[in-house]
Amino acid sequence: MANEQAATPEVGTVAWDSVRDRVGVVMATTPTRVFLRPQRGGREWETDRENVRALTRKDTLRAGVAAANARSRGHA
Repeated sequence: MANEQAATPEVGTVAWDSVRDRVGVVMATTPTRVFLRPQRGGREWETDRENVRALTRKDTLRAGVAAANARSRGHA
């Protein structure tokens, strides 16, 4: 079943970190790690490669709504 997991997203694409439940832009990858940065800038973080996947259209919409809600609450 592990082969069903999609390949790691390419540098510059938006991806989801399942451990942190965060969306970020892929800044760099290694054979085992992925480095992400928040879409609107901020501190970069890293995670294991198997924790990251490309966003679906649904994920992209969800992330946009979450960011808009955070802005409306003054959190972003």
